[in-house]
Amino acid sequence: MFEERNTDSLLKFSHLICLDIDDVEDCNTAKSHLINQINFKPLLLFISPSGNGIKAVYRVSNITANQVNQAYEYLAELVESKLGLTVDRAPKSVVSGCFLPWDPEAYLNEEAEAVISPKTKIASPHVPTITQPKDEDLKKVEACVDYIEKSD
Repeated sequence: MFEERNTDSLLKFSHLICLDIDDVEDCNTAKSHLINQINFKPLLLFISPSGNGIKAVYRVSNITANQVNQAYEYLAELVESKLGLTVDRAPKSVVSGCFLPWDPEAYLNEEAEAVISPKTKIASPHVPTITQPKDEDLKKVEACVDYIEKSD
């Protein structure tokens, strides 16, 4: 809910994120794949007004409106990596609107749990985690470097 349609005028955040999945060859099959995902169930799925895409609405919890872009990106990469669908990145802002068309085969799952919760790390699934190497690993690397330097 907004006073005006901009981030600074947000009065209440719905905790819903709507992914815009474009250029879908078979919308019914794609909807079925989205519904049958084990780890991330949509609250609502419907064919987009264009007829060649899907809108997938997911619940999120314990994130702020300022984290919506990150959450959208996280969900988009999840859908793309698991299902090979293309998610439009343009409507990822909290102020992005969405038309709700009349779709007689829309899917509604009122029991859908939040996909993003306090336990979810909202980061790109493709970003590698950098950890400090163990001392024993450093010693092995140093031994290899010493060996190579002596060989020259």
